[in-house]
Amino acid sequence: MAFNGEWLIKVGDYIIPLNIIKRGSYKSAPAQRQDNGAYLDADGYLHRGVMQHNRSKIEFELIYLTVRDMEGFWDNITRNYTNGSEKKVHLTYYEEEYHNYVEGDFYLAATQEFTMLNKEYYDNVRVAFIEY
Repeated sequence: MAFNGEWLIKVGDYIIPLNIIKRGSYKSAPAQRQDNGAYLDADGYLHRGVMQHNRSKIEFELIYLTVRDMEGFWDNITRNYTNGSEKKVHLTYYEEEYHNYVEGDFYLAATQEFTMLNKEYYDNVRVAFIEY
């Protein structure tokens, strides 16, 4: 299924609204190949042991959000944790290489930083999901 124009990423059953993703900040590194035992031979040719499982990374920034909207965003993310201590989630996301929506298990990047502009608004917050 090609991009439907309505959403790029869904965490569990929570579709992240496109209108809270800062324009130009969405980055996708889909299906990154992993090597196991790659080596150069005596003639300088590379021999790759490409593993069957590919890993993706998706990151974006949120727009300025009110405290209430930020709490709502994170409540939707955390209620979809499949493992809270690992910040593990099941994502459905648009994968550009094959022009299709795919699923995978991801974790949130370990470091989350929040900057409050004042008592009502948060500055842009970066969110990153990395596939297992």
